[in-house]
Amino acid sequence: MNRSSALKILIASSHADTRVAVSWMLRQAYPAAVISKAETSAEVIQVTESDVPDCVVVDASLIDLSTELASFSETLWQCQVPLILIHDGTDASPMDADSCPDVAAWLVRSSLSVSYVELAISKAVTLASMACRIAALEQEAQQLRNDKLALEAAATEVTPADGE
Repeated sequence: MNRSSALKILIASSHADTRVAVSWMLRQAYPAAVISKAETSAEVIQVTESDVPDCVVVDASLIDLSTELASFSETLWQCQVPLILIHDGTDASPMDADSCPDVAAWLVRSSLSVSYVELAISKAVTLASMACRIAALEQEAQQLRNDKLALEAAATEVTPADGE
């Protein structure tokens, strides 16, 4: 997560009115944010691979929740990009939330507000940043364990000096 520069947010929806509304809310919450837009799930993946955003806000109507959501959210999470899903309250259920733990937030379209969107993005970006830091620390800890094992192995291979 690149928090030292402007927050990069990707809005993905096949509906122009949703992209405009969410973009306006983001401008209110994050005036310096770099906001890009996508109209298809393929565009989301393409943008994410070329210029990794800090967060992706997706309209649930863009993807098939029953077949694409799990792989879509996992793909983004592997890039350490949190996914926020906007739904109308009927197209996403608690079962979807349980089956897709990689979705950082589920926002109901009729409840969207600047503060609601800001809180969801802030939380999602913070959690993704923490996950990156934890992964780096785990990797560092594993390297230290490997170094310790190598030192212990080298210590047991010490041969006595000549004449002893």
